[in-house]
Amino acid sequence: MAQGSEEPPFLRVGTEVSAKYRGAFCEASIKTVKKHVKCKIQYKDNSTATLTDDVVKGDLKIGSDVVVKTLDGRLMDGVIIKLTDASTYTVVFDDGDERTLRRTSLCLKGGRHFNESETLDHLPLTDPENFGTPVIQNGKKRKKRRPRAQQSSFEDGDSEKEEGSPIPTKKKCSYNDSILGKVIIVDRGARRKSHWFPALGVSPSQENLMYIKSNDQCLARSFKDGN
Repeated sequence: MAQGSEEPPFLRVGTEVSAKYRGAFCEASIKTVKKHVKCKIQYKDNSTATLTDDVVKGDLKIGSDVVVKTLDGRLMDGVIIKLTDASTYTVVFDDGDERTLRRTSLCLKGGRHFNESETLDHLPLTDPENFGTPVIQNGKKRKKRRPRAQQSSFEDGDSEKEEGSPIPTKKKCSYNDSILGKVIIVDRGARRKSHWFPALGVSPSQENLMYIKSNDQCLARSFKDGN
């Protein structure tokens, strides 16, 4: 995953994160890291090269001046213009369950690091009569998880097939999931009837997770304007 200028190049062991589990984000911490950071370097002659961080000397930050050791042993000055975290992370959820994920499936608490997922886009917001109908993407049913207390698996956030599946109650969600999939009435705080509107409780996407500050908050999408 390409990193922004204010983001760490990789996440360290012990970091508290929100980790993707069956399409939702649950509280977890990083147990192990298989580090793999790619650096795109621009040299003084304007040529570029993408290298692993082990041959780059300097701060791993976009815009940093660094020294690169080439394959023939030469040292060349350059500037980091792009960082990509291709590391894999083993995370531990609060119930002891473990999963191995890519950076695309992890989010620093309160951070905004990802492109918006497709979780919200496939909900039947314009067809209230079909809320009970399972949402199927690309004609494939979602996989069910094997009922094991401890399971370590590898998942890429870009190809996960389990969007929208229920979250086991023992896992502590990063948001209030009690209204997920339910039709609710939202009061914006005004007394007039026009400030009440119907909405659907939805699972936050990676992009929207930054707006949820505590696990007693939730996300709903209005039938009126889809927001």
